[in-house]
Amino acid sequence: MLTRIICFVLFAVLVGGVFGQCDSLNMRLVGSWECPSDDLYGYNGVIGKIGNYVILAVTRRMTGHEQPDSLWIIDVSTPSSPDTAIIYADTAFSDTPAVIRWFTFKEESEDSGYIYVGYNGGGREYFRVLKLKDGNPPTLTKMGIVDSIYRGMFATRMGYWVYGGGTFHVDDPGDPVWVTSTVIYEGYLFPPDASSDIGDWEMTDIYSDQDYMAISGWIWDSAEVYEPAAYLRLSKRKHPDDSDIDTSWIKGCWRGAYNGNGGYCVALNETLRVVAIDMGPGEGLAFVSMDSIEDSAYTAEPLAELGLPPWDMHWIDGYLYLTTGGYTYVLDVTNVSSGTIVTIGMYHLGTGTRILADSCFIYLHSMTGYLYILELDTTMQVGEDGCSFLDEEFRIFPNPILQNQRLVLDKKLKTPRLFDISGRKIELHDRTINTSELSPGIYLLVANLNNKKIIKKLVVLG
Repeated sequence: MLTRIICFVLFAVLVGGVFGQCDSLNMRLVGSWECPSDDLYGYNGVIGKIGNYVILAVTRRMTGHEQPDSLWIIDVSTPSSPDTAIIYADTAFSDTPAVIRWFTFKEESEDSGYIYVGYNGGGREYFRVLKLKDGNPPTLTKMGIVDSIYRGMFATRMGYWVYGGGTFHVDDPGDPVWVTSTVIYEGYLFPPDASSDIGDWEMTDIYSDQDYMAISGWIWDSAEVYEPAAYLRLSKRKHPDDSDIDTSWIKGCWRGAYNGNGGYCVALNETLRVVAIDMGPGEGLAFVSMDSIEDSAYTAEPLAELGLPPWDMHWIDGYLYLTTGGYTYVLDVTNVSSGTIVTIGMYHLGTGTRILADSCFIYLHSMTGYLYILELDTTMQVGEDGCSFLDEEFRIFPNPILQNQRLVLDKKLKTPRLFDISGRKIELHDRTINTSELSPGIYLLVANLNNKKIIKKLVVLG
């Protein structure tokens, strides 16, 4: 009987469906926050997170609104009741707050980190470093500044390097350096049959991992056609100790079919060696091998395609989080190289959003000025009436877990048992799960908590 319950629950999790009277097994709305003004009412939302604080801004307001000039920092330490912690507008070169072009961030520890912002104000384009530190109240300290940079609309961070309106070395936050970039061409920068006038292309997103960076955009076809197509450029960065040097190897590019549409967003996963790119409105999502791009096969066939045109994407390990058409999806793409993608869950909010996630929560920045917080939780109470989420806050952490890690179960869990996808019982040693003894895949932990039976999904990554 237990095996039947496990298999049925597992099926429900994999299809993002329901079991008994449950809502979605892996997502539920636990909190929301509404901006009290129109500061966050815009098309180009940006979202970040440092410790217990979510950072929000827009870089382009809706028609008829003033230009965006404020960073909103929201305390999410209590996810059910997020609250405004800090509102920051920069006036470094003018009495009028500067317009925000972009920002990115770096979490330094559990209670502090840095926000890197590109501004336009006082007749200047400039770059500012801010330090956010937890406290009562939290503090936001102005650090270094770089004046007169190139204008940009998108940014990303790799280690102590920031790319947005230029390249910046930020190892010393009080004295950031605008550095020179050396470009080495090992693959196509643009498709070889593209128009010689490459001024007709538009960058739409940038995403980086450990050593690689992906840029998406629209590129126009040859002079005979003049129709845009989704465009992807892949580069590898080298970051020597010398702070005034940055080297970029252009590894190649890729473009989708010419369909009159261009891609809006991109996400990169170096571990899986895969790039996910939006193919344009109504066209869906393509997963492209980094190896094929490095071979300069700019028209390589995607590993897989989905009919989900994403608004925004965020990658954690083997899981891709995306928003599209008012829906939030979590996709298991650990086997995308073989063309397999599994929808783990789905949640509907009815508005376009930017997305950020951690091991427990999904944070959504709505274009209408809301912050929504979804909880990732598959804990259930199983009984004759179906199931419901437990009132107690209990999670397995880390989850997903790498294959070479150990997980010690909380002592308040009674009679814990672990099962694989077929219902086979896995032996535990002193309440410890040693994942080096497990194959990559999905497992179910069954235990008693406060006299209630719970089933919790555990994902082991290879």
